[in-house]
Amino acid sequence: MLDLSNYKVVDDHCHPFLPTKESKPFPSYLKLSDVEIPQQDVVNTFLYRQMMKELSRLLGVQGCDEEIIKEREKQYKQDPIEYIRLLFSDARIDMMLVDTGYPSIESTGYSISIEEFRKIVPCKVREIIRIERVLYSLMRARLSFNSAVDGFHKQIDEAVSNGAASLKTIIAYRTGLNIKRRSENEAEMAYAKLALAVSEKRSVREVLSAKTDLVKTVFDYFAYLGIEASRSYGIPFQIHTGFGDAPMDLSLSNPLLLHEFINDHSVKNVRIVLVHGGYPFTEESGFLVSSYPNVFLDLSEMIPFATIGAVEKLLNLFEMAPTNKIVYGSDGFNIPEFHWLASRRVKKSLSKVLDYLIEAEELDEEEAKKIAQHILFENAKKLYRLSN
Repeated sequence: MLDLSNYKVVDDHCHPFLPTKESKPFPSYLKLSDVEIPQQDVVNTFLYRQMMKELSRLLGVQGCDEEIIKEREKQYKQDPIEYIRLLFSDARIDMMLVDTGYPSIESTGYSISIEEFRKIVPCKVREIIRIERVLYSLMRARLSFNSAVDGFHKQIDEAVSNGAASLKTIIAYRTGLNIKRRSENEAEMAYAKLALAVSEKRSVREVLSAKTDLVKTVFDYFAYLGIEASRSYGIPFQIHTGFGDAPMDLSLSNPLLLHEFINDHSVKNVRIVLVHGGYPFTEESGFLVSSYPNVFLDLSEMIPFATIGAVEKLLNLFEMAPTNKIVYGSDGFNIPEFHWLASRRVKKSLSKVLDYLIEAEELDEEEAKKIAQHILFENAKKLYRLSN
C-alpha cells in the first residue's frame, strides 16, 4: 500500500476554532447536525471509531474510549498550543485557507478573526471571505441598497488587500444553487423590503433565513457581485455544494442546479470551486469538473464525514474529473481534531484508491504518487496562486 502519511497538505477549506470556546463533551462535536443527536448514536458511527483509533495511536493510550478522551482533554487544556502543534505536525498540515464566516455572531454568538487564529496554529493561514457574512454585516448596519453595494466592495477590497485567497458563498443553505441573474432594480426593491423588516426590530438572521422570493433575489444578486469581485481580483469563488449541517434541504444543493450560473458569461473566466465535492452528488460534480475548464472541486467534509465511503466516492470522482482539478480540504470546525483527522483519513483513502488503480494497471506507482502530491498539495497552490 502506498504510504502517503508524510505528504504535506494544503487544506483549502476549513474554519477557525478557539480552545476557550470548547464547552461540550468531546463526542458531542463529532457530528454535522445542529439537531440534538443522542450520544449512543454518535459513538456508533465510523467517524467516532476512526477518531478514537487515531487518537489512541497519537496519544499512546491503549485503554477504553473514556481514557483516550480524558488524556485528550488533559493535554488540550494544559497546553492547547502544544497539543495543536502535535496534531498538525502528525497530519503534515502546511497551510490552511480559513472561512471566517463560521463561527459567527449569528450562528454561535461569537466570531474568530484571522489574526486571532494565526496565533494558535503552527502553519501558514490565508482567509476565505464568505459573502453572506459581509451581507449580514451590511444589513445589521441598516445601510441603504447603494451604500450596501459600496460597502460590499470595500470589505472585499480590504480583505483581498490583506491576503484573502478566495471568496465563498453558502447560498445552498439559504435559497439554493439555482442562482438567477437579477437586475439592479429587482435587487434594490427586494433589499429595501428586507431592510424594512430588520428596522422593525427583527434580527437579520431571522429575516434572511426565510426562503422567500425577496430573500432569494438579494442572495442571487450578491452572489453575482461576488463573481464580479473574484474576476476583478483574480481569486477563486468557492460554492458550498452537497451536504452540510442539518437541518438543510439537500435537494437545493445538488451541483447540477448550477447549470445556468456556470454558463453565465460573467462566470466563465472565474475559477469556481465546488466545495465538499458535492457529496453525495459526487458523480454530478465530477461531470461538471470534466466539462468546464474553470470548475474545480475539493474533498472537504466528504473526508472525514463519509468515513469508509470515501474510497468509493474518490473512485466516483476519478471516473471523469481530471485529477489536476481536485484539491484537498477538511472543513474542520470547532475542534482541531477535525483538521487533523481529515488529513490522516484522506491519505489512507487515497492510498487505497491508488493501490487499486495500480493493481488494475490503470496507473504505475510513479503516476499514483504524483496524483497524490497534486491532490494533497500542488493543485491548491496553483488554483489559489499560493506562494507562501
